[in-house]
Amino acid sequence: MTCRPLRIAPLIIAVLASACGRGKEGSAATFDDPAGYSLEVPEGWTLSDRTAGDGLIRADITRGDSIGIQVRLRLLIPSGFDSAVSRLLRDYVQDMSGHWGGHVAETGRIIPEVGERALTVRLRATRDDGSIWYLQESFVSSGDMLVVLQGGCAWTERGLARPAFDAMVESISFP
Repeated sequence: MTCRPLRIAPLIIAVLASACGRGKEGSAATFDDPAGYSLEVPEGWTLSDRTAGDGLIRADITRGDSIGIQVRLRLLIPSGFDSAVSRLLRDYVQDMSGHWGGHVAETGRIIPEVGERALTVRLRATRDDGSIWYLQESFVSSGDMLVVLQGGCAWTERGLARPAFDAMVESISFP
């Protein structure tokens, strides 16, 4: 699938996922959420399904100890996609700044051709400890469902992580 660039006011959100619990590792897999969407997990990545609970996090998908993405599910608020994305991005910047310190800057946006509406925001985070991270936040909507993928890795590993993150976003399907 192709992605079109988008130019709007900078909005920032992402989270570095961590591996928790047991998961499926190795060959490519499909994550089927009982809520009504699915996505493909690349070969070599570990999938930890979190749908047994009723929490916000639906899945952790990791590669090793330093690259990960979380899949979250939210109801699309009545004010719509743009409003929800704006609020989620703003809140995340505040959370990351408070937790890690440093500076988070947007490096780009794309519009994946998936779902009814979609947006991916790419970020560079410099933490107070001097480490630099690549972060990515993607939003895909269908009806009142908003699937949010929040991923991250060390800046030096972004060449491996970003194509995999994008592939997962582009693989999302709704019945």
